[in-house]
Amino acid sequence: MVPPSYQEEAPEPCPDADLIRRVLGGEDKAWQELLDYLTPAVSRTVCTHLRRSADREDVVQETLTRIFLGIHGLKNHAKMAAWAKRIAINTCHDWLRKMKARPAISWTDLDPAEANMLSQSMGGSMEGSEGNRDALYELIDKLVATLKPREQIVIRLLDLENRSVQDACGITGWGESKVKVTAMRARRKLAAQFQRLNEISPRTPNT
Repeated sequence: MVPPSYQEEAPEPCPDADLIRRVLGGEDKAWQELLDYLTPAVSRTVCTHLRRSADREDVVQETLTRIFLGIHGLKNHAKMAAWAKRIAINTCHDWLRKMKARPAISWTDLDPAEANMLSQSMGGSMEGSEGNRDALYELIDKLVATLKPREQIVIRLLDLENRSVQDACGITGWGESKVKVTAMRARRKLAAQFQRLNEISPRTPNT
């Protein structure tokens, strides 16, 4: 099941050629219209890849600035939305690289709902309630946040947004081998994290 925040959005219609022409001509009103078109999609992408809400507005603004500075180099205006998404992804990646790596998750990092959900899943008695699903999504986010920036981007695209490797390559601009190897390493780390939580669970007797 895909978490609500990762549900695929219907693609936005491309801005018409006249709007792009006016933007390239330096018309302020046209740029504002383009911002109105791009900002919602950029915000959704940033919110997907950054957990800290305090960072999101800065990254959205940085993304829009990069779009403004690079729009004159965009040759295929019909691919405006895909181009903007790639810039948003790369801006998130750059931002994550600036952040200190989060240490491995321990039981003390979990809130009561997350700890209860994890205990139930380890005991094979997890119920499919909405509360458990929400706690699971929060736990997944916390675990993913311990990965390296590139691993976070790839695992969210492939496993949380259910995109194909080819889609991930197109969005990030990275090669197929790079995406596959990054995903493999990320999944191994996540599996190890989950196993570690299982081993140190309060349900597990001390030996």
